[in-house]
Amino acid sequence: MERSRRRIYLDHSLTIKICGITRVRDANAARDNGADIIGVVRAKSSKRFMDAKFSDSLVSMGFNVAGVYDDREYMKYNFSEEAYIQIHYPHQPEEISRMRKISGKKIISVIKAANVIDPEFRIEPYVREADLVLIEQKPRIITLLADLKPVHVNVGLAGGITPDDIPEIVRRGFQFVDLSSSLEVSPGIKDIKMLTRIGEVKSSLESFA
Repeated sequence: MERSRRRIYLDHSLTIKICGITRVRDANAARDNGADIIGVVRAKSSKRFMDAKFSDSLVSMGFNVAGVYDDREYMKYNFSEEAYIQIHYPHQPEEISRMRKISGKKIISVIKAANVIDPEFRIEPYVREADLVLIEQKPRIITLLADLKPVHVNVGLAGGITPDDIPEIVRRGFQFVDLSSSLEVSPGIKDIKMLTRIGEVKSSLESFA
């Protein structure tokens, strides 16, 4: 029964973003274990803040980098060579288009789960404007999984996700996940064992695809 159940929900590709990277060794381990996007926090208020020099060094090494920003004005004048800009402050769909024009980058839009669950909220305009959308809830998005629906392949989840949460998230139909603090031994320092676990989980999913 378990095997047939897996065949239903593991027949999907999976995009994994690992955020809060502050060391090249962690970026390498993340990529080696299936990370598609490496997130570098460019929010100066964060303990995981890294400057443009670090972000650009990862880009020069071939990493697919997303710069994470929580301040519009700072982002306008400080984005660098990253492939994605992640808008991590309250915004309307029009802001996505505006930031794309300013930066020339692909956009990841972060929306609070509380907004998405509100019956008056419409996620479709965000999906149309952004390249990727993350529904976020801290400390644990997994606690709201039953209330969230995978409206599009480019809509994913963030917030305290562990490697072992991934199969259930995929079973619910989501194909994009963002992991960060659950992988750390301290802010910005990843546990290599946890990154390795991501690779193991992803391999187990792909073996049933």
